[in-house]
Amino acid sequence: MLTQSNIEHAVNSANEALYHLTNAEEFLQSAGNWGIFDLLGGKMIASVAKHTKMSRANEEILLAKQHIQEVSYFLKDQIDYIAVDLNVEGLMGFADTFFDNFITDMVVQGRINEAKIQVHEAISTMEGILDALSEIEEEGI
Repeated sequence: MLTQSNIEHAVNSANEALYHLTNAEEFLQSAGNWGIFDLLGGKMIASVAKHTKMSRANEEILLAKQHIQEVSYFLKDQIDYIAVDLNVEGLMGFADTFFDNFITDMVVQGRINEAKIQVHEAISTMEGILDALSEIEEEGI
């Protein structure tokens, strides 16, 4: 059964998740910008800056995932588990920096774009959950 306490916890966790997802989205946007510069011949500095932003985005995603799990826990009887599977870093960071060529730059840019889409979808999901929780609060339990 959904209690007022569970709703409050879910709202707080969803807001925290949204905060970290928004930060991740900003870091991914910046990484994408650096990626374009890298594609145009930005060399090592662009690769390092791009991967720094990707790393920061990944940190924010990990924090968001923790809060998303909390939302799922507090709303366990009301919604299915919220799955957000995001990981933007990985082994391509080494290959992109070490080889620093057009092909690896394109692959990494594709990963950044995919991650941006996934983060945007996760943001939409959290906003939808917050809207639904707001309606439940207004109606009363």
